[in-house]
Amino acid sequence: QAAWLPALCPVLSTPNTARPRMMRIGRPASVAEGANGGMCGDESEDENGENGEKPSEESQSHKTDGDTLTAVAPRLPWAIFLPVACASLNSCNDGFDIGVSTSVGGLLQEDLGLSDVQLEFWMGSLNLVAIVGVLLAGFLADRFGRQVTFSASAALCLAGVVAMVAARSYAALMVGRALVGLGVGCGMPISPAYIAEIAPAERRGGLVACSEIATNVGILLGFVAGYLLQGLPAGYDWRCMLAIGIIPPVILLLLVLAGAAPESPRWLVQRGKMEHARAVLVHLQGSEQNADHILVEIQGSIERDALLNKSVTSGKGLCLARLQSSVSLAAKRQQQLVQSTWPFQ
Repeated sequence: QAAWLPALCPVLSTPNTARPRMMRIGRPASVAEGANGGMCGDESEDENGENGEKPSEESQSHKTDGDTLTAVAPRLPWAIFLPVACASLNSCNDGFDIGVSTSVGGLLQEDLGLSDVQLEFWMGSLNLVAIVGVLLAGFLADRFGRQVTFSASAALCLAGVVAMVAARSYAALMVGRALVGLGVGCGMPISPAYIAEIAPAERRGGLVACSEIATNVGILLGFVAGYLLQGLPAGYDWRCMLAIGIIPPVILLLLVLAGAAPESPRWLVQRGKMEHARAVLVHLQGSEQNADHILVEIQGSIERDALLNKSVTSGKGLCLARLQSSVSLAAKRQQQLVQSTWPFQ
């Protein structure tokens, strides 16, 4: 056989027992009743297994009325919802600071007598300083862990909001805004990364989306706070709007200190804390077997990343490293092809 055939046809290159089977959806009851008389040999074999064995209870659990087969994803462990909520709360805090600024801007300019340039610089400084916060987040997350990064983000946002609420001058206002920008930048990349590291693979996409949803919820809450508090006396209205931003970071700090958001198992494995990483996985997955399986996957992923980085730094280049990986995968596929029952032999 050609060496490139397994790479192009991975399904044909796998053994017969490992090939996925097509599922019949919504087979009429009349067909089911006449299965013994009109069903072809392949369908009969699919019902009773390849060797005529009775289907297992696990496979039968996927069947419904009318012999309809549906793929059921594993149930999500309840222990994972609280860490995801903590990471989402961090994103909600970021969104609130962005949303409430639209209502605060005009009131702030009128109360402190700011010029248009000063107001625009105050509004835009959040995103400007957040760039520095994003760069700082990578260092903190890799060096000290995700928990410390969450705490630093919440503490910076909390200190910044307090400084802005108590500000009596433009300089003090800008200091508070800069602290909030650093906090927002620190939390912005860590929330989705943390969720991706603790979430099961089959539910990872949906859980990571919670972070983006929380950001938009925070922006909406900022709009709502501005609408509800716009009737307060001048000088108190914009301070109360900003003061509501104290609530999310305080809650996040308390949850992190209480251990509601455990450390990322991947970071623990990178630091050689295998027992701690396994304990976190057992808590999140609810099963020691699943925890051990995921722990092995994390170790393999870290080793592959280390080999890839070594190849890049040694001068081979990223493209060459990926090419070598593809060739290795094609060789394994070819070996599986030779060992399996190939219909063209």
